[in-house]
Amino acid sequence: MNYLEIANHPLMWVGAEAVGETLGAGMSTTAFATSVWVMVLGSLGWLIFTLLFTDKMDKVNHLLSKGNEKLVPIISACAMLGAFAYLASGNFITGEGSVTFTSPSAIATIIGCVIMMILSKIAKDKNIQWIKEWALSFAIFGGMIISTVIVNMM
Repeated sequence: MNYLEIANHPLMWVGAEAVGETLGAGMSTTAFATSVWVMVLGSLGWLIFTLLFTDKMDKVNHLLSKGNEKLVPIISACAMLGAFAYLASGNFITGEGSVTFTSPSAIATIIGCVIMMILSKIAKDKNIQWIKEWALSFAIFGGMIISTVIVNMM
């Protein structure tokens, strides 16, 4: 089982290619470490952006909603849905450009989505705040673990 298929990320490819290797089971520890560092450093920009501009989001929300406060949750939900759809869509595209639902990363994404929906429903119905806060983490790890088991059974 190639665990890199489940944790497949474009920046991992960049990191492996930076040291002259390809992403896969035969890659060296140096290439793997480089790939991880590239992913970490590649995400730092978003953390810095968040640090600098979080306090200005009220102005952006007011501008986008044109003063209608009822639109803010709808706009926020649409933005998050679009971001997650964009990030997850790569898990369903093969190297040949066709759509698949049976690759390890697609299975992990589907299972994670189902776990997230179940946990969100439980948190909302029973008003459990800590589940709301941890649902995404549980869904991500649950999707990876369960898909690894399923893929190894295939």
